[in-house]
Amino acid sequence: MVYILFVMGEFNEPVDFEIGDIENFSSNKDEQFSHSTLVMTAMKKALEAGIREMHPGWFNTKTDRQGHTIKTYVDDTRKGFIEAVKTCCMIMAGDLDNDTNDKEATDYIDECLKDVEKKRIELAKIEEESWNKQPAGFKTVMNSKGIYNIPGHVTHPELKEQLVWFEIEMYRSIFAELSRLTKRLDYYKAEAKNMGEIFNG
Repeated sequence: MVYILFVMGEFNEPVDFEIGDIENFSSNKDEQFSHSTLVMTAMKKALEAGIREMHPGWFNTKTDRQGHTIKTYVDDTRKGFIEAVKTCCMIMAGDLDNDTNDKEATDYIDECLKDVEKKRIELAKIEEESWNKQPAGFKTVMNSKGIYNIPGHVTHPELKEQLVWFEIEMYRSIFAELSRLTKRLDYYKAEAKNMGEIFNG
């Protein structure tokens, strides 16, 4: 069986759920329900991740009675949402290939991912140009603190935040397109009753 572990950062309690055996999955009619259950469970988790408060990850630091410092990491819910949508895309790879609407979903998702890459390149260029304008003394001080400019990468905190929020909006759009795809495929319409049970369960 395959398990996916979602960690709820605020409560520090893992929530696991079984999503079924996918090793021997095929397109046989008898196995359609298994796949639709897998898809709907993943989409439900992505939806839950998407409606949570979006915040970066951080470390909670406290000292125990013996004076030891204990750090507990609180998950980045933004990255959690993005990864949840990526999981949906992974599970629905075959469905995207079978899209009867002239690969509309695949083309749309590809465009969203291209927009993310364009944004990354744009911000990386802004960062590099800004770095190149700085005096040598400033660069030396930054380097001594472990801060470097890496061409082609976004490392400046403010620019990284811009990229992450842009990614979130793109992955919201991708998730919406996946939702539309499930409605277009007759395969899922046949399982509507079972889907309702999953979402209401």
